[in-house]
Amino acid sequence: SNTDYLTGLPNRRLLDEHLDNAIFLARQKKHPLTLIMGAVDGLDRVARSWGVTAADTVIQLFAETLTQGLRTDQVAARFEGAKFAVILPATTKEEGFVVAEQVRKRFKSLDWKSKDTGENIGTLSVSFGGAALVEGLGRETMVATADKVLIKAQKEGADRTLIQ
Repeated sequence: SNTDYLTGLPNRRLLDEHLDNAIFLARQKKHPLTLIMGAVDGLDRVARSWGVTAADTVIQLFAETLTQGLRTDQVAARFEGAKFAVILPATTKEEGFVVAEQVRKRFKSLDWKSKDTGENIGTLSVSFGGAALVEGLGRETMVATADKVLIKAQKEGADRTLIQ
């Protein structure tokens, strides 16, 4: 299957296919391309405190938030675990930053309560890292760069967007 069972989004295999195609088209048309990766900050705390079902719900709602407002040529996918990626064709890294920030702010504004107990979970945030396509960069390097930048964003205090 090419679809993630929990979110209904494309999975890593399909993400790789879409990204290969997006890189090919960006080079052919000489258009920019940006890849952003996002993850929910502190998801492990949610799972420990409120259970795996609560963490799954957070992942599902992050996936929904991530896909709101995307253009038809933009593809969001579940990368692995709590990490997601969005392919942004014809999008500069500055424009990619704006897309990530819109999602980050929308997600942070959600009110989180436990479905089981009604207890307030508190504010949850997401971090984003991104990479723009540059000459000589392939899919694997682009993905690795976006992932490293995401990790850096989380280590620098989370709830932020960094794009390289």
